[in-house]
Amino acid sequence: ARERREMLDERKSSPRRDRPRGGETPMKKTESENEEDFLEEKRRNPQDKSHLAYHDERFRCRKCARNASCFAVHKATQRMITIGKKTSLTTRTRNKNNNNSDKGRLRGQRAKRRDFEEAGFGGASSSSSSWSREDEEEEEEEKEGLTTTEKTTARTKLEEYAYDDPRYELKKLKDSGHRPTMKTYTSLICALGKQNKAKEAEEIFNQEARVEFDCDAAIFNAIAHGYCENDQPDEAMQFVDSWVEEIGLCDRPDMEGMKDKIAKPNRATHPEIINAYARNGEYRKVYRTLRIMEEKHLVVPSERTYNAFIKGCIENNDPEEAETVIERWNNEKYDLEKMASKLVTKPVAASYGMVIDYYCNNDDIGKGRKLLEKMRWANVAPSLPIFNMLLKGYLKSGNPRAAEVIFRELQGGGSWDMEKMRVKPDVQTYTMFLEYWANSGDTENAERYLTAMRKDKNKIKIDSFVIASVAKAYARACDPVMAEERCKSLMEEYKIKPHVVPLTTVVAAYCTDGDTGEAERVVREMMEDYDVNPNERTFSHVIWAHGQREDVASIRRVASWMIDLGFRIDRGDTKNSLFRALQECGLGRNAVENLIQDVANQDVIRKRRTENGNQRLYDRSNDEEVNTAAPQTPPPPPQQQQLQRRSIAVGQRGRRGGVDANTNNGTTRRAPRAFGHARRCLAVASSSGGAVASFYF
Repeated sequence: ARERREMLDERKSSPRRDRPRGGETPMKKTESENEEDFLEEKRRNPQDKSHLAYHDERFRCRKCARNASCFAVHKATQRMITIGKKTSLTTRTRNKNNNNSDKGRLRGQRAKRRDFEEAGFGGASSSSSSWSREDEEEEEEEKEGLTTTEKTTARTKLEEYAYDDPRYELKKLKDSGHRPTMKTYTSLICALGKQNKAKEAEEIFNQEARVEFDCDAAIFNAIAHGYCENDQPDEAMQFVDSWVEEIGLCDRPDMEGMKDKIAKPNRATHPEIINAYARNGEYRKVYRTLRIMEEKHLVVPSERTYNAFIKGCIENNDPEEAETVIERWNNEKYDLEKMASKLVTKPVAASYGMVIDYYCNNDDIGKGRKLLEKMRWANVAPSLPIFNMLLKGYLKSGNPRAAEVIFRELQGGGSWDMEKMRVKPDVQTYTMFLEYWANSGDTENAERYLTAMRKDKNKIKIDSFVIASVAKAYARACDPVMAEERCKSLMEEYKIKPHVVPLTTVVAAYCTDGDTGEAERVVREMMEDYDVNPNERTFSHVIWAHGQREDVASIRRVASWMIDLGFRIDRGDTKNSLFRALQECGLGRNAVENLIQDVANQDVIRKRRTENGNQRLYDRSNDEEVNTAAPQTPPPPPQQQQLQRRSIAVGQRGRRGGVDANTNNGTTRRAPRAFGHARRCLAVASSSGGAVASFYF
């Protein structure tokens, strides 16, 4: 013990080892001892820079007080960025179809709105008196025993105030003792600009951001772009002019050194303003802005500036003006002053691509092809997306020969040097041709382009969507067996993992052919053999096929099958499919609603799962309802099956023809000629097998 005391006396003091413990009175240290402790701590942790940072007593957070990175500030900033990506957050209308649980939800929303009001962002419609009045009315409703639906539907629509306003996030951040950063204010201003609150964003910038920081160009640009989001380019231009005037005032002798602290406009400032003017068709103001941009703001127009001008012309449905902009842009190379300063830019493939895409989408492909030739004279190399735009336009207009001419250009058989430009067909190029021939039911041309994909020297990878297009071609050719065979053989040949898209195409092929048993077999194989989960579209095809056969019991069985797999049948596309199929069977709207609610009843679901051993997969063989409802009939002969399938296909074309033929008054009627042919086919089928023919009819 004596030796240990002597050893401790020889050691130097340390703040961590010699800190006062419970019950001990701390001894005052001299300045030399404090300096030694500081050096000892610095030696132990050389990465700690806290001794170099200042401490701002306005903020309770220790990291924010010494201007360090704080996770709470980062989280709030990301929240503001997320709010900025959304649109129309200021007001929301409640749904008229209220249920009994709306009262608790409404109370929670009122609490959020009250928090927002206390933060200082309430309007005249959300004052404290209105809150107390609404709470009193809610208490009276509870005392009277009235339901929420009876009271809330009698009122006008309640506008829910946006509690997730970015200003509310800033207020919470400040109240918790944190310091917003420059990025926080920039995100706040961007979000307010997208919410049509550019004026409020400018006020926050002048009152808070400029006081705390030496603002950079990004936050100035955010305010100008916020005005452009609200279609107010004049106010945006006035703000930029005042910004430039403030920079000019820094040239005075009494403000020496301030000019370097104020950011200057850059190439990201004016494109949004020019795009807003062009969207409104104010082309004179665009050219005036370009002139002011060069002369007063000292910013040279860049590629981004002219592309914003072209994009605005396209959004204004004025492609001729966009072509004029491209021509003026090309003529800048004759400006000797700009050529000497090496500040001249020229159009790129994306500049022409915006105009060509507009022409192709509006069935004016000839002008798009002419613009492609102008690119040759302007010495601008086109990219692959431009050729794909023309291909899509020609195929959409039903001109496959012209599309094949463009395709030969891509393969190097035209006047363009594709190897030099490094442009070659991709999987999207071939898929467009496959989709076109698949929609036409031309299996020969579909197989021809599939063979071309295999032999392509670029080694294009065949994916699930290519296989789905090939299967679709056989489905449109009324050959579902071949569609299934080609789908499975291609997946095995190219070792492609089974996907829901090609297998759903096979299901649709069998449903179009009227063979619902084979369609359900493929659905079961998807889950059992390939481990692929069918989606709503898969079952929609099966439901539609049963609806064409007017088999209500099978529709109900498939709906129960979907519930066992975890689907919701009381909303979305599944409900719409059930509605259409059951209405085809002759049921009214109320009957369809009652049937869907009956199938979706949770007690029935729980009972059926208990009977099946709590299995998720629905076993069709154990369905007693179907076995009792549908009579067991022997399969019809092949000739009769062909007549039945033909009658169903003709009836489907008749329905589609009736919808297209009568579009004036918005009603749908069936084409009598097609359905007359269908009835004649059924009459022929009934002569050989009356029971089956009546069942199909």
